[in-house]
Amino acid sequence: MRGKEKTIAQLLKESQDMIQASLKWGGPEQGPDTAGEAPGSSLAELNEAAEPVLDAYCEVFLEEDQMSAVAEFRPPGAGGKPLVPEDLERLLLQKNITSGVLWPVILEAMQSCNLEHKLLTNVVIAQGEAPQPFVPEHLELEEHWQKPPEVDQSVVAIDWKEFSPFVMVKKGDLLAHRVPEVQGKDGTTVLGAVLAGGTSQPAPLRAGETVVETPIGLEAAEDGRLEFEKGVVSVSPVLDLDQGVSYKTGNIKFHGDVIIHKSVADGFVIEAGGALSLDCVLDAWKVKTGNDLVTNSGIVGKEGTVVEVGGKVNAKYLNRVSLSAQGDVLIENSILNSLVKTRGKLKLGDKGIVAGGCLQTLRGIDTFHISTPTGPRTELICGIDFQGMEQITALRESSRDFANQLHKVEAAIPHANRESQVKLRGLADRLREEILALMERSRDQLMALGQDEEASVVVRGNVWPDTLVEICHVRFLVTQKMTAVKFVLDKRKGVISVVSLKKT
Repeated sequence: MRGKEKTIAQLLKESQDMIQASLKWGGPEQGPDTAGEAPGSSLAELNEAAEPVLDAYCEVFLEEDQMSAVAEFRPPGAGGKPLVPEDLERLLLQKNITSGVLWPVILEAMQSCNLEHKLLTNVVIAQGEAPQPFVPEHLELEEHWQKPPEVDQSVVAIDWKEFSPFVMVKKGDLLAHRVPEVQGKDGTTVLGAVLAGGTSQPAPLRAGETVVETPIGLEAAEDGRLEFEKGVVSVSPVLDLDQGVSYKTGNIKFHGDVIIHKSVADGFVIEAGGALSLDCVLDAWKVKTGNDLVTNSGIVGKEGTVVEVGGKVNAKYLNRVSLSAQGDVLIENSILNSLVKTRGKLKLGDKGIVAGGCLQTLRGIDTFHISTPTGPRTELICGIDFQGMEQITALRESSRDFANQLHKVEAAIPHANRESQVKLRGLADRLREEILALMERSRDQLMALGQDEEASVVVRGNVWPDTLVEICHVRFLVTQKMTAVKFVLDKRKGVISVVSLKKT
């Protein structure tokens, strides 16, 4: 045991000597007041002295264009010094940053860095002022005329026929507004350098055809297609479609005249506020014009086709078309299985033929052949304004609907309670008033109905049996082949007379 105690004592002494020697070699000497302290206390002081003390730190970066400066704020370590405004002033002066310093931003960042120990990067601490050029007064195209049509992507099936690349305007629409003069000013970089404002000259705009300049800007002088080319804003009252009508153009809805070349794809709507002119076949679906319809070819339709013309019609042929016109209808070759209504006269060319369908005219019909030996019945109705008759028919149908409803109300009155009977009788009285009003309007319309008792049907070639001719509600059924005849109304006898053209 004594040997072991001696060995332990020697080890303790040797270790103590080594500690003392290391302190003398690598750090401050131990004072006399520490000689009696435990060896562990000297080791702790050594470890604390070895840990570095980190102060708060900021670094400033200048952007290449010298229009802004950003900074990085690093928080202090334990016992480290915080950042103070003087530190930032010194850094800014080192970078020559003298303009646009954002001190509220800097102070807030310093507070977060010092108190909350947050690392902040890319903090904009200085911002230059961009120059503003002088802009003279000028005209600027309205934004909504420049936007392409929007597509509703929420719709399951998009009808691309409804989208058109053409911009249509109406008379009085504001096309471009006047932008007042803008005074410019110089700018500065964060280094204090002056940036000249200069002058910005917008692209000039001026009024073209059918566009007028006003104190507000440029306005459309009439309806048409907006066109913009080389700084000239104009409105064309004519829509010229040199590539025809297809998905590239979409449905055509134009306030002025429309000219179509090449072709019309199937199923497209064409609406022209003025005239419609074509140098191709009109594959009609829904066509409406405010004036004439002229084509050097034909008009082809199918079930459901509707062609409404506000003026006259001039075409080579009609095939399976439902056509109504306010003016004369002039067809060069043939009308096959079509319904044609006109408030003018219908005339076919030297060899023109009508076969199948129904023709309704106010001023009469002139053709070469009517029907064929084995063809379907052809009906020719003359002397009555089809529009007036359609209005009378609509009034009569409405009157019939009201009468049916009145019958149902009167039948329900006996089976209802006293309160309901009062209401039903009141309803019946109102229905009777409506029926009387409709009958009165129908009579007035009938009295004002356009009629032409001098209307006739002229057939310069053959008219075949089973052709029905009607003039002012007087009917005549052809039962045998006739050649070169004229059907006229004999008002005294109230019958249709057949006159030979050869004799006349």
